[in-house]
Amino acid sequence: MMLVLFTVPFGWLQGVFLDGFTVAKFSIPLLFIYIFFIRSGYVLIPSILTYYVLFIIATLPSLLTGVNYLGILSSFFGYILLFILVYNDVTSIQVLRKLLLSYVLGLGIVSFLVSFSYFTGVDFGEKIGRPFVEVWFGNPIFLGTATNPNGFATLFIVGIPTAFMFFLTVRSYVQKICFAVLIGVLAFTLVMTLSRSGIAGALIGCLLLCYYSYYRNIFSMRFFSLTLLVAVVILSSYSLYFLVLGFISSGEGVNNNRILVNKEVSIENRLVMLENIFSIIASNPLVGVGYGNLAALFEDKIGLRVGAHNIFFGIAAEYGLIALFFFCAVLFFSFRMMVNTIAKTVEKTDRLTLGCIFSILTGLLFHGLFHEIYVNIMLWFCIAIGAAARRISDQGNRA
Repeated sequence: MMLVLFTVPFGWLQGVFLDGFTVAKFSIPLLFIYIFFIRSGYVLIPSILTYYVLFIIATLPSLLTGVNYLGILSSFFGYILLFILVYNDVTSIQVLRKLLLSYVLGLGIVSFLVSFSYFTGVDFGEKIGRPFVEVWFGNPIFLGTATNPNGFATLFIVGIPTAFMFFLTVRSYVQKICFAVLIGVLAFTLVMTLSRSGIAGALIGCLLLCYYSYYRNIFSMRFFSLTLLVAVVILSSYSLYFLVLGFISSGEGVNNNRILVNKEVSIENRLVMLENIFSIIASNPLVGVGYGNLAALFEDKIGLRVGAHNIFFGIAAEYGLIALFFFCAVLFFSFRMMVNTIAKTVEKTDRLTLGCIFSILTGLLFHGLFHEIYVNIMLWFCIAIGAAARRISDQGNRA
């Protein structure tokens, strides 16, 4: 599992060296077979898996009548094995910390390569397959190991809160300095994606960790208001830029930064999509319009060939309301288990480690309000960890 988590940030680079495959796609089935035989067929099944299997069943009519569905279908079935692996293999807080450390180290290497490509002009990605850094509307933007900057930013919603958690919990000053430097590199790389929801998601995760440093209860109205304010400020940062620039230059040069204008247009497009998504959902409420067909429907309605740009609306439109119900059920039971376990965890390091998973999942779902990330392996890894939180905590205490 450590190798799987370490290689996740390498994204499309894995496909280059593994002929289109990823380490996760062949390692997870092999790990499951290994655990199955070493335990003589006795593996524990998390109760939440029932709802996840029902979610997959609900998506089948849409997938089988859609287009190019084999990749996503194999991922969905692979995550069944991921749930079982996490429940049986992640046996303590210490094991969980090793897995998280593996991920953040892998992301650190990727961030260093991308930043090095930017500062030196020697783009390793371009030499292998596709560039790490591109120029959009005259501005450099980091695509890294994903196909788009928002996909690349998703990696940092996991990585930055994880690195911050280690910064808060390690005791050696040398280690704290190392993690502080790592956080700086990761933060710079994330900012250069220009993904507002990605930046907000990572910051939300870090704010939640700060909260867990002092409290065990999961909710505070004052803290919730502060977090919401931070998210709104980040999401509207382009508008603040326009206001400041307009004040300084009386409007001159506002249109010169075309990438910020593009950000404004993307908001307008999302509002137009939001106006039409409900009628699309209502046309096929139970099984959806079919996987891969949503973009064509949007093109017919509004002239834009785009997806839902929202994890919940995307599932409802493509797979139907039944699939959305079971997806939300999986989230609910995972969150409930994490909340109850964190509230009962006294030891600070353990609380922050479990709180890190809660923080990451919260940040990912916030990011998911603007992008469809329901196939992301780290989303399902965090959900699986949440479902196993009590077991992880209890076994760690007994050890």
